[in-house]
Amino acid sequence: MTVTTRRTASTETIHHLWDAIVYARQQRQIASIQRISGFMRRKQLFFNWEKELEYALRDDLIEMKRSVGCKGSKAGVEQDSYRIPEKDVVRDGHDWYCFTCHKEGEVLYCSTCHRVYHENCLKEPSTKGEKLICDVCKMIKSKDALKMNKDDLNLLLGYACLRLKEKVLTNREVLKIAPSEEEKWRHNFLIYETMDLTIMEDKTQDNVYKKLEEFQADAQTLVHNIVLYYGVHSSAADMARQILRDCCYDLGEIRQCRDCYRMSNEKRDKFWFCQPCDPPHELVYAKQKGYPFWPAKVIRLHNEVYDVRFFGGLHERANVEKENIKPITTSIQQLQLKRTATLNKALEELKRHQKLLGQIPKEKKTKKRPSRPPSTSSSRSNSASRSRSRKGSVSSDEDISENEAEDENSSQDECPSSSSPKLARFTDAPTPEDHNVVSSSCQESSPSAKVTVSTQTHKKVLTFH
Repeated sequence: MTVTTRRTASTETIHHLWDAIVYARQQRQIASIQRISGFMRRKQLFFNWEKELEYALRDDLIEMKRSVGCKGSKAGVEQDSYRIPEKDVVRDGHDWYCFTCHKEGEVLYCSTCHRVYHENCLKEPSTKGEKLICDVCKMIKSKDALKMNKDDLNLLLGYACLRLKEKVLTNREVLKIAPSEEEKWRHNFLIYETMDLTIMEDKTQDNVYKKLEEFQADAQTLVHNIVLYYGVHSSAADMARQILRDCCYDLGEIRQCRDCYRMSNEKRDKFWFCQPCDPPHELVYAKQKGYPFWPAKVIRLHNEVYDVRFFGGLHERANVEKENIKPITTSIQQLQLKRTATLNKALEELKRHQKLLGQIPKEKKTKKRPSRPPSTSSSRSNSASRSRSRKGSVSSDEDISENEAEDENSSQDECPSSSSPKLARFTDAPTPEDHNVVSSSCQESSPSAKVTVSTQTHKKVLTFH
């Protein structure tokens, strides 16, 4: 591997130098060294701009010509004039700035993509004579454990794009980096590969993505572009980094359970949460501090901390420790639950879910969820499944009246297919006011706290009357 200096001028200071030149040209003046100096003083930009100007000349980001003044004391006097280059930027196959820190300097080329990195920015030390393969390329080429066809994959990623766009409505720079024609030259000088949320959404519409990792790589490129164009400390850069965190969280939710992610975005009917996933989730009673036990689905189990989502209400999400978990076969009398309208609604959803589970073939019902590590609760889950297959309900105390059951059966709709038309995903997509979609960058993953409620739903916890 050969270390190469791509550019030496800082992206933050080059913008100030460009602004000084543009200002002088707008005043119909020669952008001389004196006028650039005066501009820097007025803007109170006290950095070594003379040295940065030399770097910009070396990087062909600014060009110098000899011009003759036509007015004032410099009329007829030949002097140096700094201008914005009019020639096209040469793209030779690699970026100009480090993809990790977004800065200039000596970089190493990735042998399989356009990205470049400082040697200190690499997670693994480089070896002389060995070709560099960056972490992004390794991530994209890694074995994909999620087996999905392109239509279904891009459908879910389209939902992810819609959710990300909802969060940047007040920050158009992240939504689409579309400079005006007068400022387009800045974009061409700094950004090697154009990427924004609009382009990512178009790619989902055209079924371009083959893996989730490709979508994440585009989100990382978006952050890289925003930092280069608007600055590392800009509000647009902060929003772009937040978008990347949200993107990684949504991709994690898709890997965890694609059915949950799809149904929570589609919400074709009011009983969408009752539809079983493939493979089905374990059912338990979970208890949050200060509240009674409540029926819930186990989304994930990590270090004896249950990531559950509750039946009824807003289908809130919480991390609950093992001692606050009871098998779904536990009776209401043992749990000392008070029958309320809210609890009845949750039990109604639970019974409907169990009835749909009973219609699933046995080989699918016993299919293991690959992302869940083995735990002592597996035997409890198996006994709960056997009890559900025999009884088809929670317990005799949880039975609903026959009339209610008939109404439920008559109103039951089939679960929508994940290969539904692309247009439907935008017309049926949740509005920004919808708080039930499984997606959030603030999901608590640390098991240190006994109970943590995810911000993917309302902060309000379950209430009882």
